[in-house]
Amino acid sequence: MLDASEVPPETRQPISASSTLQLSTLRQLIRSVFDVLALFRSYLKPADRQYEPLFENMLQQELYALLLRWLKQVPSEVPLQEEVGETTALVISWAILDPQRNGVGEIERSQQKR
Repeated sequence: MLDASEVPPETRQPISASSTLQLSTLRQLIRSVFDVLALFRSYLKPADRQYEPLFENMLQQELYALLLRWLKQVPSEVPLQEEVGETTALVISWAILDPQRNGVGEIERSQQKR
């Protein structure tokens, strides 16, 4: 399975459960997501490609939950409406994962068709 020595050193440092939304933690999160996806894909066999969307969906749900928790912790003079926080967390999680999922591949495929 996955060997911890294969994960880049900056990714091996877990994001603390008490972390808050800061530029440094967001960068670490994005880097970790990309590293995990790359490592996961390196172990996929052609016959297992059907599981890739399931893994990515689970990863996006985890990202959403973490981002929403961070957004709720951000001090603000105006309280964050629940719907705004949920939408923001969802959009950020899509922004992180969707280029990995669809965007890059779709662009490449559409350019190949031309």
